[in-house]
Amino acid sequence: MMRRAIPAPWPRQHGSLLIMFAMMLVTIIGFTGMALDLAQLYNRKAELQNIADSAALAAAQGLNGTAAGVTAAVAQASAIVLASRYQYQGVPSWSDAALSFSADAAAPGAVWVNAAAAQAAPAALHYARVDTAQLGPAALGSVATVFAAVLGSELATATVSARAVARRTSVPVTPLAICAMSATATGARTNAGIPQTELVEYGFRRGVGYNLLNLNPNGTAPAYYLVDPIDIPGTPGAVANTADAVVAPFMCSGSLPQARVTGQAFTLRQPAVFNLAPQLNSRFNSYTAPSNCTPAGAPPDLNIQAYAGAQAGWMTPVPSRQTALAVIGASSLTTVADRTSPASAAADYGVLWSFARPAPSAQGTAFTKAQWTSLYTATGGPPVAGATLSASGIPSPYTSTSGAYFAAPAQPGRRNRRVLNIPLLQCPVAGGQATVLAVGQFLLTAPASAAGVSAEFGGIVNEQALGGVVELVQ
Repeated sequence: MMRRAIPAPWPRQHGSLLIMFAMMLVTIIGFTGMALDLAQLYNRKAELQNIADSAALAAAQGLNGTAAGVTAAVAQASAIVLASRYQYQGVPSWSDAALSFSADAAAPGAVWVNAAAAQAAPAALHYARVDTAQLGPAALGSVATVFAAVLGSELATATVSARAVARRTSVPVTPLAICAMSATATGARTNAGIPQTELVEYGFRRGVGYNLLNLNPNGTAPAYYLVDPIDIPGTPGAVANTADAVVAPFMCSGSLPQARVTGQAFTLRQPAVFNLAPQLNSRFNSYTAPSNCTPAGAPPDLNIQAYAGAQAGWMTPVPSRQTALAVIGASSLTTVADRTSPASAAADYGVLWSFARPAPSAQGTAFTKAQWTSLYTATGGPPVAGATLSASGIPSPYTSTSGAYFAAPAQPGRRNRRVLNIPLLQCPVAGGQATVLAVGQFLLTAPASAAGVSAEFGGIVNEQALGGVVELVQ
């Protein structure tokens, strides 16, 4: 009987798994170490990015087109940085070099200037940029690696930094535009019996009520326009974007999704009929169809009291008109308040001083109610300000919080919702576009209608000082 051969055993391999595990362990530790180093770098980068984002938003919020606004931007960004924590405990130090400004960060070859240069020419600066690489201390952003250093001394430290750019993405300007009644930004009106001249801004007098739908410096027919809120200013806009349905939500909110308005050329449409009065009237707590405004997106004013007739009881006689009487000239449509000759009657001036008071054209004593007889002359006797308007200057009837000139809304309200920021255009309008010369503030003295938007002129405002939504763009 033959025996089957038994195969020889495999060579003994004790310890080979240990060697393989040791080799793999080195690789595992290496990758783990790299992951830990990268996580540390990521966390430091995230911390710096948060600091840069917050500081840029604060700086952009401070910009208002003035040197003081640049100073405020620096102060606000600095405060954010100094209140920040880095590596969970360290406090970065501030340097003005970390903050710069630009008029248009999206333009090719955009120019960024430091705070000193920005203060010298602040008017067009809308963008604020923060770069943490310019902050102190010197070691800020320097991260010591633990495992990467094994691969070489040059990897023993890594540097991270962050940048952020912020700007306003909307401005509280109503998409209803009218012509500037004069190309002169600041003029002087002489009123007999008053030593100082009266300031006139782009042809408008402060404290005088105007029907914004019934003015024209270049013709006898009314000229008012709806502003294209969608297309970029300076580009050919789509006419469809000036349709009532498109403009209506922006009329409700009283804002335009633009970084700036002044100096920009907007696409416009001159409507045959003004159909957006219901949207304006949300300011008076009116939300009836077809406005489609809501109290959440278009809250009423804190004071919804209209001023008409007896409601303007600070005037004697009580005005029977809401706004100054229109005057059709040879080639213009103005009001009796803009003429140098007296009005035919005191009532022709409409409601006066519900919101604003006239100002001297040069620094001097402000006008008082005692000077109404010289400011607003009439053949049958001028209107006279009653005791409500004291010579020392009390808050205007609109700013009342109680009494005959105040009415609270049924919905939670917001101060100055009745104050419309209206683009004043360089007219005549040609080719469906016109440049905005300035933004004028007008108080709605009464609910609007298809025939009239009754609003009292309160002066020219720097649009950057109006505020608006600030967002990160980079």
